[in-house]
Amino acid sequence: MAIGKDVSGLQETIGYKFRDIKYLSVAITHSSYSNELKIKGFRTDSNQRLEFLGDAVLQTVISELLYKNYPDCDEGRLTEYRSRIVCERSLGKAASRISLSDYLALGNGEEPGGRQKVSIAADAFEALIGAVYLDSGEEGLQAVSSLVTRLMSEEIGDCCKIGISDYVTELTKLVEKDGAEQLSFVTAEEGPDNDKKFTVSAMLNSNVIGTGVGRSKSEAKSAAAKEALRLFGVV
Repeated sequence: MAIGKDVSGLQETIGYKFRDIKYLSVAITHSSYSNELKIKGFRTDSNQRLEFLGDAVLQTVISELLYKNYPDCDEGRLTEYRSRIVCERSLGKAASRISLSDYLALGNGEEPGGRQKVSIAADAFEALIGAVYLDSGEEGLQAVSSLVTRLMSEEIGDCCKIGISDYVTELTKLVEKDGAEQLSFVTAEEGPDNDKKFTVSAMLNSNVIGTGVGRSKSEAKSAAAKEALRLFGVV
């Protein structure tokens, strides 16, 4: 088992000093560490419950920020923007920005590779949000809002940059980064000429990674790419 760096540095990085340090201690305790202690007869809470709370609080705070920052967007577009911010990839980036993984308490089964896992970092970030919310009492939402505005300004600013017509481009760029995979789109159509429906499957080599349906090939292709990006945690 391994405990990360002293949390005083983390408090300085995020600009929030905990009144009750226990909340922060739990937020950085991975279930692998907690479970190994339980086997030895010690009880230590993991960050899973704080992660659950943090996810809900983060959804609320991001919703309010988007509502205020994008007054011309309808419900559907705001929901899309929120999903791009509150996703594993974005949360992982925010966690990396504050070196959150360096502070985690991990079990032997997660060392050393666990500190490089985006999923563990993203979960810990949500737990950190939950910890700040509880620790700040009546100022909970405001404290989290201030924290999120500081730590996720890049994600909040970038959320509207991927338009619906750009999902295919975004997916193509993502696949090309690896270089070893082959992206293709397979189209099927049905119905009469005046009422056709198109179904497009996004293929990574021989595997279907997204499927979209639309009244035009481009609409269906965009929907398929969007589903694939969601699979990769991008949207």
